[in-house]
Amino acid sequence: MTLIVLLILAGITLSSVLGQDGIFERTETAGAKYNEAKAREILETVLLADGQYEKNINHNYNQDEFLDELIKNEIPGTEIKGDVAIIGEWAFELDRTVPKIGRTLGKADKLIFPTVEIISGPTLIENGRKATFKAKATETTKGITRIELWLDGKRIEKETKTYETPQTETVLDFEVNKNGKYTVKAYADLMASATEEVTGIVPTVSFSPNGSTEWKKQHTTKVTVEETAETITGLKYLWVKDDGVNEPAVTAFIEDVPENKIITGGNDTMTGTYYLWILLTIGTGSNQKTSMSVSQGFNFDNEGPTVTKREAVNITETTFQIKINANDNYSEVSNYKVYLSGKMVQNKSWDGSEIICDSIEWSDTDTECYVVAMDSLGNIGEQYRVNLPKWVYEWNVYKLVQGRRVWFEKSGKTVINTYDLNYKFLRVGWNRKFS
Repeated sequence: MTLIVLLILAGITLSSVLGQDGIFERTETAGAKYNEAKAREILETVLLADGQYEKNINHNYNQDEFLDELIKNEIPGTEIKGDVAIIGEWAFELDRTVPKIGRTLGKADKLIFPTVEIISGPTLIENGRKATFKAKATETTKGITRIELWLDGKRIEKETKTYETPQTETVLDFEVNKNGKYTVKAYADLMASATEEVTGIVPTVSFSPNGSTEWKKQHTTKVTVEETAETITGLKYLWVKDDGVNEPAVTAFIEDVPENKIITGGNDTMTGTYYLWILLTIGTGSNQKTSMSVSQGFNFDNEGPTVTKREAVNITETTFQIKINANDNYSEVSNYKVYLSGKMVQNKSWDGSEIICDSIEWSDTDTECYVVAMDSLGNIGEQYRVNLPKWVYEWNVYKLVQGRRVWFEKSGKTVINTYDLNYKFLRVGWNRKFS
């Protein structure tokens, strides 16, 4: 859904928010301030929704590039410099973690950006297994405080350089072992970046399939190690959630790759996007070295749906119904079950975002009721309790018949009570009701 459509749904016309200075026109009128805030809110919705959708379907998703292009498409004329969006003559902070357009930084022509450039490389080394390149960053006013290296939209933690004393100029050499688009970011008061694509690094390991965007309980891939002149002495694997950039510790690899090189992932704890890391050990003794390779992401779903609503409705002394709503983060909700006093009383297919189940018979002895939902992969969610009304019993007051005992039946049991002849009334009966 585009920003224009969302603005229309929100009751805001583009003419009311677009001025010669851009979508966030600097003005002090209350109406324009409201439109600016609404436009920010709607743009944030677009960035979140479109970004998550693209990430799920695109193995080569680069968050920085995607957000830059999306903002420029939604707000024509926008210029992106580092983490700054320049709209008209004004500059705004671009918060990529949310993502959203943040605070106003002022007039664009008053800002001082660092400069970053790739001054050499990339150059392949070690028979094509790695590549090197050199970057230079400059900011002569207040100096550079931090340098980061990003790969395909994710920061490589071990390459981050922080300077206690700001540097007016810094030159860094980078050595990488994976193909992709590398971005060098330099931070001063503002941030600037330069991107270089590395190609031609020979992979030590290949995967078939290499990742999957389909949500499944299990995924299987075949690992192929390319022939080298060196002796391979070890081959281990590790599934890592959400990170296909930062290499795990060597000690984290404990599972050996099977002889048939087929690896299957998926258990009750694996839900989300996981990357398959392979640790290749080459040689022995003092000549031993290791190399790591990683697959694209595999999407696992071993988590049941969440029941977001379970409300007892249409309650009588003999029956009640439940209003139920459930959702699943990855797969579709397929069916639900209702348990009353430990027994399953309904098992129905799920056919909508919110349903009211069939009537359920009950009595005053039924105190516990639960709803459980399942998804299309067979994952079973937690038990969610339904709050049923409590039965309350009150004594009735009957006139005393002198010299007799009063008898009253309750739930098939006889209640007998003796009394003092001086009393005029005695509480011996029961009224039943629920609250």
